Parts: sequence; C-alpha cells; structure tokens
Amino acid sequence: MGPIYGEGDSLITLLSLVGMPPQRTYLFLGCYFGLGFAPLESLLLLFCLKCLYPSKIYLLKGHLEEPASIKVEQTQWLVAPRRHARGIDPSVHGNFQRTVAQMPIGAMIGPKILCLPGGPGPIIREQGLAVLRNCTRSSMSQLDRSMCMEAAWAVMKLESNPVAVNDGIPTFTESQCSAFCKANGLVLLVRGRQLVDEGFLNYPKEVLTIVSAVAYLDNFRNYAAAITFQGLNVSLRFSSIISSWVTLYVLITTLSRTAISSFKKKEEFFSFGEWFRYNVFA
Repeated sequence: MGPIYGEGDSLITLLSLVGMPPQRTYLFLGCYFGLGFAPLESLLLLFCLKCLYPSKIYLLKGHLEEPASIKVEQTQWLVAPRRHARGIDPSVHGNFQRTVAQMPIGAMIGPKILCLPGGPGPIIREQGLAVLRNCTRSSMSQLDRSMCMEAAWAVMKLESNPVAVNDGIPTFTESQCSAFCKANGLVLLVRGRQLVDEGFLNYPKEVLTIVSAVAYLDNFRNYAAAITFQGLNVSLRFSSIISSWVTLYVLITTLSRTAISSFKKKEEFFSFGEWFRYNVFA
C-alpha cells in the first residue's frame, strides 16, 4: 500500500476492499503522517495490527517519518490531547519518534521486486542493491545515512519535463531507474512519494508509483490504490496500455473529498509473470 498521508478513511476503505490481516499480508510504503485528519490514528492502527500480526504487517519509513519532518509536523501536539489525566509523560513522544526511526528503509518481494518509499537516488544507483540491503542502523556510516535519506526522499523527474530548480532532493529519471533495475536483476520497483491521478502510474515499465490517499488535501481529485501480488513467478512479460501523455502531477479541482463520496472498487488485471491486481477506489 502506498502513502497514507494521515487520511484514515482511505486506509480503512482500502483495508476493507483488499481484506484484513491475517488473511492478507501488507507492506506499507511509509508516509503515515501528513495533513490528513487522522495521522496519529492511522499510524497507531497500523502499530496495533503489527503487534497482533507481526508477520503480516510490514511498515517502511517514508520521508514524513524522518525526525525533521516529525518536528515540522509538530506531532507532540497530536499526542498531547490524548494524554492521561495525570499529564503526559515526556518520554511518550520520544519513544514514538524512536519507533518510527527504526522502521526499515525498503523491502524485497521475492527476488526481483524492490519496494522503496522514494526511489533510487544517485548514491543508491552507484552502490547497487547489494550495498543497500547491507545498510545497517546500529553504527550508521555517512554512506548508510545517505542511502537511507535517498530511499525515503528521492523523486522521479521526467526527462520530457525537466525541472531546473535544485531543491536538494535526490532525483532519478526514467532511464536511470530502468538501468538500475537491469543492473541489479530487478523487474519492478514499487514506490510512493508522488501523487498520481489514477492512484498508480506504471511508467516506465520497471517502475510502479502508487498513492493510497484519495482526494489529497481535499484539493485534488486523485484516486487511491493498493496492489495485490499473487504468486512470485515474475518475468519480464508485461502488457498494459499507457497513454502517450504521462504526468506525475495531479490537476487541482474544485471538488473536495466530500464531493467524491461514492466509493467503488475497480480491479485491473495485467500480465506480469502470473499476475497482480490493483484495487482502486475514488
């Protein structure tokens, strides 16, 4: 499942459409916080599910779980209103930060599908998948820190629409990601980090961008999606219809999330090894 951005209704709806654990095994691509109405509730629900079904829930660390992002979001004020009558223990928020800081930075589904909240930045592309998998949290070197940052923050910049602004965020292009996948024996990179109109965008063929928060910020009319993998007999065979116009951005609409009130389930099937399914609602 892709970024939630604190949209608790999107999380609950997708869980109900796909199926609850332990019937399903879930991998979340980070970004549980955000500007949604239920950021803390969304993450605590996932913590509870992780405690109940530790082998069925896997939580990656997105860029909104970084210490700097948590400070900007002022999550201590999300915790404070829920304090005990005797007052809030100062260690509660500290333990909360340390917990999300220890989330893994990536995951593999089988031997050929890599999942990252952000994507392969310059250092990850240079070092390769083997070095990324050996990244450790116990005594982090500068290389480990850089790779952790890129895994959470990297964004894809389309070659057809270059952006000259240098904001310090690591980037990768379609051709760079395709070359990274080929060099490391991957057939698919599943990532979040950026909004897409249909809830998912399969472009280029080795990259699948997914978002799981519907009508983000009440200003966008984007769909939300979750992917269901069934079988790991993955090959390079893949067929789908891709429009000639590709975008990583979402058009602003005057309709809010309340105007998109009728939820519907939409399943699309593609040939990819055995197959996998997108669960999309809008």
